Amino acid sequence: MADWGPVFVSLVLFILLTPGLLFQLPGRARCVEFGTFQTSGAAIIIHTLIYFGLICVFLLAIKVHLYMGYLKWKGTSNQLANVLTFQSTNNNETCRVGNILEFCGCEMKKALEGFVYSLLCVGAATFLYCHASYSFLPSFNNIAAYLISIDHSRHIEGVSIRSEMSADWGPVVMAVVLFVLLSPGLLFQLPAKGRVVEFGNMQTSGISILIHTIIFFVLITIFLIAIGVHIYSG
Repeated sequence: MADWGPVFVSLVLFILLTPGLLFQLPGRARCVEFGTFQTSGAAIIIHTLIYFGLICVFLLAIKVHLYMGYLKWKGTSNQLANVLTFQSTNNNETCRVGNILEFCGCEMKKALEGFVYSLLCVGAATFLYCHASYSFLPSFNNIAAYLISIDHSRHIEGVSIRSEMSADWGPVVMAVVLFVLLSPGLLFQLPAKGRVVEFGNMQTSGISILIHTIIFFVLITIFLIAIGVHIYSG
């Protein structure tokens, strides 16, 4: 499933924080000016810092996600029920370990290498044994996230499984870079007042903000959804 959360957040912040649309900080004559449709180098720097701070809050701290798509399940309905409604008891712990291992074999053999698959199966059995008194079992994605200590993402039928220790800075970096490059009036303005394109005029308008927003949306979708740029740290 594609995560459209970073695209949505970065697009909304691009519109709201474009210098000269809602406000310009600092303005040319005042500290803050509203709706001037003008920009400057200092304003672009300040707005970029605000953009960076807010997008870090939404994507790294709050972790906004917006998934579009569906999970493809290859097992039977009974297997799915056993995984989703797992009740851990001391009497039939072995049977339930078999169910989760059957689920692992159904979904993971084709997606993960042999050593990761073995580690996951052994870890799942150990997890169930150590947590036999729990009345519920966390979702399979959480188990995989706890057990697979890898620094890069792995995918299973469209679902990304990665280490909980790592933070994906890819959307943040791409959004900030595109915000700077596509700020109307800095490198170019499309369309301009007297020409189709003007470079470095530090001017903006409603139609140019609309065009730059469309370009921003197309590029951020290509980099984050189509290409899938990821930068992990931690």
